[in-house]
Amino acid sequence: MLKWRPGLTARSVLILLATVLVLQIIWAVVFVAGRLHVQKNNSIGHILREVSKTASDIFGHDAHEAEEEAAEHSNYFINYQYFGPDQEPKIGWVNPHLSKSMKRMLDRRNQVSGLDQVQVNTRKGDERFFQPGFHFPHGPRARLSRALSVASQLNVLLILDDGRKLVVEIKPRRGFYGVGGLVFMLIFSVAVLTLVALWVVRRVTKPLMSFAEAATALGENINQKPLEKSGIKEIDTTVDAFNSMQTSVKELLDSRTLMIGAMSHDVRTLLTRLRLRTEFIDDEKQRTKAESDIIEMEQILSSSLEFSASSDFGLNNDNSELLDLVPMLTVLCDDLAENGKIVEVDVPLGQTFVVQGDAMLLKRVFENLLNNALKFGSRAKLSIAHNHIVVEDDGPGIAADEQEKVFRPYYRVEASRNRETGGTGLGLAIAQNIIHGHGGTIELGRSQLGGLKVTVSLPQKGS
Repeated sequence: MLKWRPGLTARSVLILLATVLVLQIIWAVVFVAGRLHVQKNNSIGHILREVSKTASDIFGHDAHEAEEEAAEHSNYFINYQYFGPDQEPKIGWVNPHLSKSMKRMLDRRNQVSGLDQVQVNTRKGDERFFQPGFHFPHGPRARLSRALSVASQLNVLLILDDGRKLVVEIKPRRGFYGVGGLVFMLIFSVAVLTLVALWVVRRVTKPLMSFAEAATALGENINQKPLEKSGIKEIDTTVDAFNSMQTSVKELLDSRTLMIGAMSHDVRTLLTRLRLRTEFIDDEKQRTKAESDIIEMEQILSSSLEFSASSDFGLNNDNSELLDLVPMLTVLCDDLAENGKIVEVDVPLGQTFVVQGDAMLLKRVFENLLNNALKFGSRAKLSIAHNHIVVEDDGPGIAADEQEKVFRPYYRVEASRNRETGGTGLGLAIAQNIIHGHGGTIELGRSQLGGLKVTVSLPQKGS
C-alpha cells in the first residue's frame, strides 16, 4: 500500500490553508453569534420593553431620586435624562411619523402612567433618511424597526401630563460586522497568518541549520553520527545524500590509510633487505650514510602512516575514555626534567582537566609539542587555564604569515627540508588532526618568553 509523504511545499500549503479555514470558522461563529445578539437587542419589542419599565421606575420617584435612577439605568446604548416640569429639553427636529408610532407602541404597553406626548427625532446627519420620498413601512412596529436599522441614534422625549419629562437616547447595536469589526478581523487574520508563516519558515530553516552544523563538525571529525530524518520528503532526501557523502568520504580515508599501510609494509620489507646489504659495504663512511638514509626513510613512512591514521580519529573511537590530562602532562614534564631539560610547569594546585578522548593519542600530541619547544628553544613552559593548555618556548618562533601554513602536511618553515632541522613536516598536522578529532582547536602565537606559543583548547567534561 502506497504511503503519501507530503513534501515541504505541500506541508506549508496545508498548514496555511488549515489556518485560513480555522480563521474562517472562527469568524463565521463570531459573525452569526454577534448577529443573533444584535437582532435580539435591536428588536423594537426588546427596546420598548426596557424603555417602558425603566421610564415607569424613574417617574415613580421624586425629582432628586429620579435623576439618580436615570443615571443608574443609563449605558452606552440607552441613555436616560430626567427633566422637571419647569425644564425644557431640546431634541431638535421632530419626526411626526416616528413620534406617532412610538406613542402608539408605548400606549399599548400601558406601563408609563400619565404619558401625554412622545417626540422622536434622530441624530444630526440622519435626517436624510427621513426626507420626502423615504419609504415608511405600514404599522408602528415596522416603522420603528426600519428607523433603528438606518439611523445611528433615536432621541425619544416622553412628556407626562404633569409636565415631567424623560429623554431617552437609543443607539442601535451594530455588532461585530460593522466597519470597525471588519478592520479588526482583517488585522487579526493578517497577524495570525504572519505568525503561522514565521513558524513555517522557522520549521523549514531549522534543518538547514542542522546541515550547516553537521558540515562544520564533519570537517573536524569524519566519524560524526549520521543525521536523523525528519519525515519531510525533501529534507530526508538531503539527509540521505549528506549521510551517503559522509560514508563515501569515510571509505575514501579508510582506503587511503589501508593503501599507505600496505605500501609501508612493502617498503619496510625492502628497507630491511637494504639494511642487511649495507653490512657488505666495506667503506665504513658510506655504510654509515646508507644506514642513516634507511632510518630516515623508515621515520618518514611511520610519520605518514601516523598522519593518515590521525585524520580518521573520532570521539566514538574504541579507545576513547574519560581521562584527566593533568597527571599525564605532569609525568611528561617530569621525565623531560630528569633528562636535563628545563621545563616549567604552571598548574594550580588541585587543577583538573577531564576530557573524553584517547590517552595515547593525546600523550603523543603534547609530547611532540614539548619536544619541539625544547628542540628549538632552551626551555619550555606548560600552563593550564580554563579550557586551554599552553606550551611555550624561548626559541625563534614562527612568523605570523607562516603559522597557518605549518599545519599543512609536509610543510616546513626550514627551506632545506633537512630532517635534522626541519623534521618531516607532519608533526603539527598530526597534532591538529588529533585535537580536531577530540572536538578541540590548536592555535599558534607569540610567547611572552620570546618564542612560539601553542594553545590547545579541548572541551572539558563537567565544565
